[in-house]
Order: sequence, then C-alpha cells, then structure tokens
Amino acid sequence: MPPLSSTVFQSDGGNISDVLLLDLNMPKVSGIDVLNQLTTESIHVNTLVISMIDDDALIWETINLGALGFLGKTDDWDEMHNAIKTVATGKFYNTDKIHSLLLDMARKKQQAILTPHKENFSERELTIIRYLNQGLSSIEIAEKLYYSRANVDRIRQELIHRIGAKNTAGLISYAISHKLIDMPVYTPDK
Repeated sequence: MPPLSSTVFQSDGGNISDVLLLDLNMPKVSGIDVLNQLTTESIHVNTLVISMIDDDALIWETINLGALGFLGKTDDWDEMHNAIKTVATGKFYNTDKIHSLLLDMARKKQQAILTPHKENFSERELTIIRYLNQGLSSIEIAEKLYYSRANVDRIRQELIHRIGAKNTAGLISYAISHKLIDMPVYTPDK
C-alpha cells in the first residue's frame, strides 16, 4: 500500500479532512489495514468506521487502532449525522453497542484482576508459596529446590509485591483465600 500521506490526504492541497468515513470491507484494502497505516505513518485524522460487520472483536480492534466511532451501515441518517459532527470535533462517538462493549471489557478486566488464576503463577512460584505455608525457611526451600537462598527471597518478595501483600503471612493468606494452595491440616505432635 503506498503511503497514505501521499495519496489520500493530498487531494485537498495537503489539508487533512475533518472526518474520515472508513468502510472496513473495501475492494483493494481493508479498513483495518488503513487504520494500521494511519497509526504507522502517525497521521492523526478523526476516523468514523462504518461497516455491515457487527462483531465485538472487530469493533474493539478499530477503537484500539484510533477510530473515534463505529456505526453499522443500517444505522439511521440522524445517528450518522450526529456521529460525523461528534467525530469531526475529535470526540469519541459512543453508541449503545460501543458503550456495552466497553463496559463488558472493563468488567472482564476488573474480574481478571480480582480473580487470580493458578495460570497467573508459575509452578515454581506456587511451590515456593506451598513451602512457605509449611513453615519452611528460605534456606530450607532453597535446598529442596536447588536454588540459592537469594533467589528464593527474590521470588518471595516479587510475589508479595505482585499481590500487594505486606509480608509473607499476607502472601500465604492470599494464596489460601484465592485457592491457589490448599489450607494445611495440622496435627499436634505427640
């Protein structure tokens, strides 16, 4: 694709248009490719995407690539007019569809933050947490895992920092409450 700066935006004496109405399904190039090239060439133009394709992932991708709005080709003319006026000022045009999509994405992101998964921790990290939970010292853990004590301490501190705990007890409490490790059953020594 030739540089957009030398083709599309030079037709008006070098002035950039107020709004670029961009279809995603064009004969020679996709709208996603155009958005990518706008980003690559650092061309800042207020872009409103129009498409027959109503796919959440595609809408999200266009927004991430800098589009200020996304409308379906079946949307009414009043909405199209309002969208063009809004995007021309450099503001984001938010439809009900985009609003729902953004809320859903925010909820999923928040849920991912609040709900840790074992996949977010390496087996090595979970093993160190289990040993800490059993009351082993850094030296004892290092001997079992064939690590240096400094390496075990570094991993423990990284874990404490990652989850926002204050100390090792907070790390263990977090791991148990989020079911990253099982709560041990202690039996008194006789």
